[in-house]
Amino acid sequence: MADKIPPLPRRLVERKTRASLREDWGAKGDITSRAVVGAHDQAAAQLRARRGGILAGMDFAAAAFHLSASRLSAGGQTLHCTRRKADGARLARGDIVMEVRGQARALLAGERVALNY
Repeated sequence: MADKIPPLPRRLVERKTRASLREDWGAKGDITSRAVVGAHDQAAAQLRARRGGILAGMDFAAAAFHLSASRLSAGGQTLHCTRRKADGARLARGDIVMEVRGQARALLAGERVALNY
């Protein structure tokens, strides 16, 4: 049986994820979400596997949502991420790997980076 791979240090995950969010947003931030979504609108999403495989990057995906919420949330709201699968899990097409709910702008702002990871 293979040894379990230890998680990456939280500081590393956050540093890399912040850099990815800055790259995605550019100098003006997530202008699309600001243009079409109200500041206090709420949303929920499910991240699903497009095809079978082995899951990786869950810490980065969660960090993308949490960091976007900490930067963009109105009134101190947060995004709530529920992991349905763990890194290393075998996936079938359509498996739910994470559910996210909270402020819509923050969810959309973190979505692209989370899915890339």
